[in-house]
Amino acid sequence: MTDARFAETEGHRPYLMRYALAQLRDGQLAEEAVQEALLAALESLGSFAGKSTLRTWLTSILRFKVIDLQRRAVSERNQVELTDFAAETGEEGWLDELFDDTGH
Repeated sequence: MTDARFAETEGHRPYLMRYALAQLRDGQLAEEAVQEALLAALESLGSFAGKSTLRTWLTSILRFKVIDLQRRAVSERNQVELTDFAAETGEEGWLDELFDDTGH
């Protein structure tokens, strides 16, 4: 990879940060998403065919990183909520209480 290509990719960081902040509304998560996206882009820069602009390609990579972080956050939050619920009830059938008679 050439230094010029790296500099060009790195030059999109401010735009990518604004995009990630708009999606995640958390500066630390946004920085993590941008770091992961830029790393993934730099690792696969050779496969960039130029069918779109570099910014569009980078934004696409970032979009998937943002989705991954959002899914991870929801999963972690749900795990904590279920663990807290189980601890509060002290019952083995705590999961059954989360559903109504129709299974919803």
